[in-house]
Amino acid sequence: MEPATKRLVRDYTRLRKDPPAGISGAPNDDNIMLTNAIITGPDDSPWAGGTFRLTLNFTRDYPNKPPTAKFISRMFHPKIAADGSVLLDVLEHHWSPVYDVASI
Repeated sequence: MEPATKRLVRDYTRLRKDPPAGISGAPNDDNIMLTNAIITGPDDSPWAGGTFRLTLNFTRDYPNKPPTAKFISRMFHPKIAADGSVLLDVLEHHWSPVYDVASI
């Protein structure tokens, strides 16, 4: 098993045991490197009641390189580009292999 795949299996095992509130996700059945996730808008936010779909695409370089994250659902947020790309410093400039799927 490739190191990236091994790490993703570990990340998803941890994620299933302790999922973050308002977020669900799982790897694609045919490709562990592609994750489909859903974020529910927090009650005390402008996104309350919203359900937002996104994808995380990992490469063989994970965890040394970050995944790309992209919202499929249209939404307005200062850290989301018009094409849905997530513009977080941690995914662009400050990535560290200590981050895992749950921290993204």
